[in-house]
Amino acid sequence: MVRWSQNKSATTYRQKVIFAMLNRFGSAAVLFGPALISLSFTNAAAAAATSPGAPARQMAQFAVNLPLRNRAELDVLRDQLQDPQSPRYHAFLSNEEFARRFGPTADAKAAVARELRAAGFSVRIGSQSVFARGTEPLAERYFHTSFGFRSPDGLSRAQLIPAKPLERSSLVTSLGAHIVGLDGVPEWHSDTVVSRAPGHDPKNDISELGPYGPGGLKQAYSYPSYKVATGAGTYVGIISGSPVATSDVDAMVKAYGYYTPSHTYPSVYEEPIDGGGTYNASGGVTGEATLDVEQINGSAPGAGIVVFDVPALVSGEILEAYDLALISGVDIMSSSVGQCEKAYDTQIGVWELEALDDVFYEGAVEGVTYVGASGDNAAFMCGTGTASANLSVIAPANDPFVVGVGGTTRLYTVDVKNSTDSAYLRETSYPVAFSGHGGSYWGSGGGYSIFWDRPSYQSGFVTGKFRGVPDVAMHMGAPVNGYSLDYEVVGGKVQEVAGTSAAAPEFAGLLALRIQVTKKRLGDVHPALYALAKKAGAFRTGIVGNNAYYNYSKGLWDPVLGLGTPYGRVIAGDPTAPLAGDLGTSSNP
Repeated sequence: MVRWSQNKSATTYRQKVIFAMLNRFGSAAVLFGPALISLSFTNAAAAAATSPGAPARQMAQFAVNLPLRNRAELDVLRDQLQDPQSPRYHAFLSNEEFARRFGPTADAKAAVARELRAAGFSVRIGSQSVFARGTEPLAERYFHTSFGFRSPDGLSRAQLIPAKPLERSSLVTSLGAHIVGLDGVPEWHSDTVVSRAPGHDPKNDISELGPYGPGGLKQAYSYPSYKVATGAGTYVGIISGSPVATSDVDAMVKAYGYYTPSHTYPSVYEEPIDGGGTYNASGGVTGEATLDVEQINGSAPGAGIVVFDVPALVSGEILEAYDLALISGVDIMSSSVGQCEKAYDTQIGVWELEALDDVFYEGAVEGVTYVGASGDNAAFMCGTGTASANLSVIAPANDPFVVGVGGTTRLYTVDVKNSTDSAYLRETSYPVAFSGHGGSYWGSGGGYSIFWDRPSYQSGFVTGKFRGVPDVAMHMGAPVNGYSLDYEVVGGKVQEVAGTSAAAPEFAGLLALRIQVTKKRLGDVHPALYALAKKAGAFRTGIVGNNAYYNYSKGLWDPVLGLGTPYGRVIAGDPTAPLAGDLGTSSNP
């Protein structure tokens, strides 16, 4: 796979980003490849060491997150950027302008970096945080506590767990900064399940319930023709705990027919962070990352895809991946991994959600759009059983700057023998009893945040005080007989899969089409989506079903599927465009 930092075809915009970073951070903080950052840290001796008795590659990684400035002014700007009547509409800021007006001061970040280097850590100065790495003994001395660790399945590195709350230094405290990472908040998990290996030609949907490849989904959801929009010129990033094999993506492309002379190979780049994760074709993390890439590429085959690959799906690493995406030039960031919101119901957990929100806030005013899966355990994202303690939405889809994407469990399309026709008939969202995914039900994650207030764009849609999740939905399927599924190729094998992990990257690809069609970055696209929902013909609403707690609604929004499933060409910004037809035709090759 090509390193994103070695992509010599980067646009002038992205080259300008690099020069701006050099001016902002200096070569002592990061080393640069020809087009983007190469994630190297100073103080390599400390970074290379491991603590006695810990697993290989065991390290302490955390961030000192500093607060934003001038929030009242930032709130006004946010609204102006998404108001079509404002002269500031979509006049997004550069990284440099955001740093100057709203970011932590360079002096504050430099002071924290000096303290951490003096303590023996390697550091990288980010947009809002100073990221640090070092050995476990270094962390014990700096935070005045001992650590245990756990090694959950799918992690390349153990997660350090402090024996007592971390002590912040007087400098960190005086700056109003907080520590992200080394917190014990459980690692993020994927939202997909492999159902079975198919015994038929994946180019053909075998029934009115699929299974579906990308072409079938594009036809069902009324995407614009391939001749109209492919996402060309856009870049979509994903949060991943594993690299992706380009051979798998290439096999998926060939299997599903959208392999054409004008688009002969997906443009996929990898940016491993701190060495990245480990490829394991039989592991859920690798399957998750591969599905993300294949769904985005199927939805927007002309878009570039950047895999931000972390060694562990834990808070500090995830915050760093999102921080790096800010300066990478990607237009959309999609996440199919997440964690139950109630897992953050501690003071340090709240700080971590706030740190993520600040990064999303910066991205939104710089033109970046965020997408997140709403989860697969229906309304009960926090464990098995239907007790109220398990009723929760999922982070990061809970965040007001992230488009939460739920899913329908059955998608019915026309069934014509020896045909690839997948014209839409209907959908449902009924959940199923399922214990193979850490919960008791399989269905669209949705409900109400306990942390974030209802954003203004949900006024008139969501009742009550709190943020409603999801915002939109697409097909997720279910891993039981009688429900529909999607395809992926991982480890060279075609598999049938289900999950909002398929729905979220599919919608991210659809937004890439919108960027190409409108010739504008989107930033926080929520106001535009909710404005479209007030008009007929943007979303399919009133889709029957529930998520084991909340029921569907015939209104404009419900906590099962949000606004509903999209009419693709409307969301793409060209409501009269020719439609994607049968798979294998020129409109849907």
